[in-house]
Amino acid sequence: MPRNASSTPDDLGMNQVATRTPSPSASPNATPTATRGPAASHTPSRTAVALKVRVSGNHLVNGAGSTVRLLGANRSGTQYACLEGSGIFDGPSDSASIATMKAWGMTAVRVSLNEDCWLGINGVPAAYSGANYQAAIGGFVDRLNAAGLYVILDLHSNAPGTAKALDQKPMADRDHSPAFWAGVAGHFKDRPAVVFDLYNEPYPDSNHNTTAAWTCIRDGGTCPGVPFTAAGSQEMVNAIRGAGATNVVLVGGPQYAGVVDRWTEFKPADPAGQLAASIHIYYNNPADGVGAVLSAVLLGRDHRAAQRNHAGRHRRGRGARLRLGT
Repeated sequence: MPRNASSTPDDLGMNQVATRTPSPSASPNATPTATRGPAASHTPSRTAVALKVRVSGNHLVNGAGSTVRLLGANRSGTQYACLEGSGIFDGPSDSASIATMKAWGMTAVRVSLNEDCWLGINGVPAAYSGANYQAAIGGFVDRLNAAGLYVILDLHSNAPGTAKALDQKPMADRDHSPAFWAGVAGHFKDRPAVVFDLYNEPYPDSNHNTTAAWTCIRDGGTCPGVPFTAAGSQEMVNAIRGAGATNVVLVGGPQYAGVVDRWTEFKPADPAGQLAASIHIYYNNPADGVGAVLSAVLLGRDHRAAQRNHAGRHRRGRGARLRLGT
């Protein structure tokens, strides 16, 4: 999602499917741990803990077992302001701004993160990284949860080695991304209204919908179109579960998370059975369609029929999310 993209309450570009049976495909990697910027200790409020979301069957449900739809928008800024040295947030993050989100009818907010800022590495100003960044994000999440809003945390900006995480790459990186998720999961494992979105919009194999692209998304490693060793969804799920978190995890496909046609084939194994498919719909994405390939395929329905049914009703310019709910 580009910076400063505005949106009315949407389905946050994702639909859900349960995956109770682990996939036998990828071999688990050792769970890395962050060596810098330890997670700040923080106790969530009672209201934040009371709000819950989990996968049940092919739906997200709340603590009472009722179906939940995550309607909202991205709250951009926390993926770039910290590294640019301008702060942690780009705009207000106080209770008044959250009340405005509620007034718009939002039920969820997607908060984008920067792995360098979370881990406190690669020269990010100390005032905006490590424990300070973690505490600021934790406080914002708690204010959102206390207001009755679910939160999606996504890895948005990353870079391998000593390169600065100035933007998004074709894939998460093995150097830092699993450590990032181990730290985030440890910090938010007691917040059941927080969802983890593994990687914003992967596009390995030069943005093609190929077996190589899907394999890269699951297994990482050396991948076409990725100039570094990638971190796959399996090792990042391992990092999250290794930290003791059972939160819902969103996994996107290739082409900027624009396709889900082979999602069930390449989903990672999850011992918690709390995976959901993430899909980002833009006009003309994928390029050979109108951008309405829905996760209906994951529910045993024909995704081409779903595409035809929704094509005419959900067209917007690239950079805006689509409301795909019924």
